[in-house]
Amino acid sequence: MTEETLFDRAICGEASEADWAQLNDSAVADPAVWHRLALGLRDNGRLVQAMAEVGDAAEAVELVRPSANRRRWIGAAGWLAAAALALAWVGMPSPPPIADAEVPPEAAAAELVGELPSVLMETRELPDGGGVEVTYLRRLIERRTTAAVFEHAEDELGEPIVVPADLTQHLPQEL
Repeated sequence: MTEETLFDRAICGEASEADWAQLNDSAVADPAVWHRLALGLRDNGRLVQAMAEVGDAAEAVELVRPSANRRRWIGAAGWLAAAALALAWVGMPSPPPIADAEVPPEAAAAELVGELPSVLMETRELPDGGGVEVTYLRRLIERRTTAAVFEHAEDELGEPIVVPADLTQHLPQEL
């Protein structure tokens, strides 16, 4: 099993006794293993704290009730945003290059579909008294067309691979 996979399990609190034993064996050969694991744990702690702060800021914002027409695509966008955040949080490694994969120029341009209400993150008065600096999050909804969609996975040895995506798992679900 790769060191990266062991680190992921340890950082997520999912490491077994065998995983810890393998990490310890690796550290006997390379003492820097513990240092790299500590850096990963520190980064995870910072990410958890940042997400908590963003969540607190989001909870403080009063939402405008969307119309029935907008409710459907806002719900779908929420699921997609949650999936994107989960993929980013897991910190998947870069996939190996896909041979003969070319992106047609028309697939590179995104169509702006809409924009969700902005989220106020921070305000502060400028030091010279000349105004207020406002930091906010703009949430855009874009659409792209592509011939195929791929996602990250692991092979039987725990190595990262790229596989065709099962799009039915990513469809919005209505309650």
